[in-house]
Amino acid sequence: SINDLAWGDYNRDGYPELAIGGVDLEAPGGGFVYLVKNSAGSLAFTKSGAISIDQDASNTSLFDLAWGDYNRDGYLDLAGTFPNQQELRFYLNLNGSGSWNIAQILSGITAYALDWVDIQRDGWLDLALTNSPGGGNGSLRIYPNRIDSSGANNFLFNDFISVFLTDGIISSVRGADRDNDGDLDLSVVNQQGPSQQFTTFGSFLNPRLAENAIAAFQASSVAWGDYNGDGRLDLLYGGAGVATQLYRNSGADFCLAGSNPVSCPAGPTFDSGGRRTAIFGDFDANGNLDIADGVPGGQVKLYRGGSTQSINSVEAYTLAFGDADGDGLLDLLIGGKDGAARQSYVYLNKRVAPFLDSTSIRWPLPTQEATVSVAWADFNHDNHLDFALGNCHANLSNSVQLYKNNRDNTFSLVTNANLPAFGYCTRSVAWADYDGDGDPDLGLGNDGAASFIYQNQGNF
Repeated sequence: SINDLAWGDYNRDGYPELAIGGVDLEAPGGGFVYLVKNSAGSLAFTKSGAISIDQDASNTSLFDLAWGDYNRDGYLDLAGTFPNQQELRFYLNLNGSGSWNIAQILSGITAYALDWVDIQRDGWLDLALTNSPGGGNGSLRIYPNRIDSSGANNFLFNDFISVFLTDGIISSVRGADRDNDGDLDLSVVNQQGPSQQFTTFGSFLNPRLAENAIAAFQASSVAWGDYNGDGRLDLLYGGAGVATQLYRNSGADFCLAGSNPVSCPAGPTFDSGGRRTAIFGDFDANGNLDIADGVPGGQVKLYRGGSTQSINSVEAYTLAFGDADGDGLLDLLIGGKDGAARQSYVYLNKRVAPFLDSTSIRWPLPTQEATVSVAWADFNHDNHLDFALGNCHANLSNSVQLYKNNRDNTFSLVTNANLPAFGYCTRSVAWADYDGDGDPDLGLGNDGAASFIYQNQGNF
């Protein structure tokens, strides 16, 4: 059972390796942290061919991994969280040789997520993590990177900055300079409560982490985009049981669109109900971002400036914009189902109202399946976008499907793709050229099974 994986070029040969960690279900107490070597674009997914990063990982269960050159020797190191054992481990890369040392273990930390961040802006990576011990005592912690008297890098158990978090399971933390002020800001994702963002202020010697104005509500999707064209990224949350919400980025903080008619003007008025998915895209090609908002059991609505267009009778679980017909306009791929027919759709953008043609390209899903993830990519290099579907439902027979663009506004199922035909629920699909050969490869995130990477060899 793989709990986490992360790409990193540990030996600086230009080919990223894959660090994986989890529990060997066939060996009681068989926790592991391995490195899958990349030999000029070829990954050896076997235990015998992997490098063991942690020789003392038995009876452990790794949850999150993060690469970072924390000692600045030019080689990426690793940090890993072990919440069941209440440990945080630092793995030192010995000059890309394939040998690793456990440089340090911090105990008493129930961390589900971590990320490397230079919070001090001194060129040395510090560590951000979320501590979730339960009992209402959750916190976001920053461990500064200290140099001891011997010249070694150390992270001390009692030497951290902390800010209280709403309790729950904090499953992800990521750093990014979202307000372009030169300081890293932090986002945390909570599986059992509100997700939050934090902005850094002042010097590191007297730091403050201030929660921004994003209200506590449950969300099922999130998207970044400069909705008002002011050069700052805004946030679009697809609500879970509530209306989709747009938060405007003022540079200093976020505000809910419409909360102040002058400083935070209103955006579209979204419907509420269901687990919604919402995305940004300039589908009328006027240089301003528009919004597509869908909900299972309802409609897909397209918000363009002050106008709204509805696509009826489509139960949308996932949405993606892409130029399917090569006319320079974004078309809309809807994954979901249409009542008992269980169909997904491509809507072609005709530029003139109603912008997306009400006559859709449809293809039937196998019986009892619903599409929950979609992704565009030109996998066969014919300059026309193809797409992958991830499916999930009872009696599942084809969890992943690949459709080829026929270049005449039709799509055909690729039947010889050798993609899995087993009872997994594929909740995420993503394209990336992981082996550097110029072809987009396909990553699959599965519920109840291992995740996979499929190498593109023309049609898989």
